[in-house]
Amino acid sequence: MAFTNPYAVQRGALATGAIAAVVMHETIFGLIDAVRAGRIAREEAAAHDAWDYALSAARHDAGQMSALAKAAVEAALDAQDEAAELRAEVGRLRRAVDQRDAVIRSLA
Repeated sequence: MAFTNPYAVQRGALATGAIAAVVMHETIFGLIDAVRAGRIAREEAAAHDAWDYALSAARHDAGQMSALAKAAVEAALDAQDEAAELRAEVGRLRRAVDQRDAVIRSLA
């Protein structure tokens, strides 16, 4: 009989299972991240192509170029507003984490 201690076999099996679970977790989330990155890259490429097409179509028309410029400025302003909202949310989250840490320290 190769193994005389069943507890050692059980510990080895549990350790192997835990390692396999960690490896699978990392693999699955790595694949999910790769899929997300690919989707984002496709969306950015599509947006770039759309702007490129719109600019080339409006090359000799001042009215269309003016409309595109207004759309670009509006998109930039919207992005700035979204960035400001995200900064405010980050500030709220940091304050919440600081409060949580303070409570944990007071309980310790």
